[in-house]
Amino acid sequence: MHGAEIIVCEVDAILQLFPANIPFVQFICGDEIVPVNAENPVRIDFFGDTIEKIRPYDSVTGERLEEIKEITVTSAADAFIKKEEISKVTGLMYSEAKKAKDTKAFERMRAIADDIASKAEENVGFAGASFLMPLLEDTTD
Repeated sequence: MHGAEIIVCEVDAILQLFPANIPFVQFICGDEIVPVNAENPVRIDFFGDTIEKIRPYDSVTGERLEEIKEITVTSAADAFIKKEEISKVTGLMYSEAKKAKDTKAFERMRAIADDIASKAEENVGFAGASFLMPLLEDTTD
C-alpha cells in the first residue's frame, strides 16, 4: 500500500495541493518497529524489539481501551522531498536566487536553499516545506 486510502478534511483543503502519497508506518503485534498516532493515544508494549501489545487509552480518564492488533501511523508532514528531487528543487531555488535585486537578497535566498537542501538530505521536516509542493513530483491538487 502506498499512502492513505481515505483523507478526511474540509473542502478548502481539497482545493489545495496535496501529497499524492502519504508515507505511513504500520504496527502489527510481533513486528519490530516503533511509535504512535491514532484517534486515542496508544501504548505499545515491547519485548525487546518485538511489539507485544498495542493498546489505546482514553487521554482524559486514562482508561485502557480494548487491545488492537495493528495501527497505521501517517506522517505529520505535508510535503515529502524524495532524495532524487533534492538537486532539482535546490537547483530551481539557486536559479531564482540569481534573479535577486541585490546581494543581500541573493545571499539570503542562497542560505535558505542551502538550509532546505541540508534538511532534505538529512530527511528532517521543516516549517514551510509545503511551499515546495508545486516543485515536487509526488503532489496532486
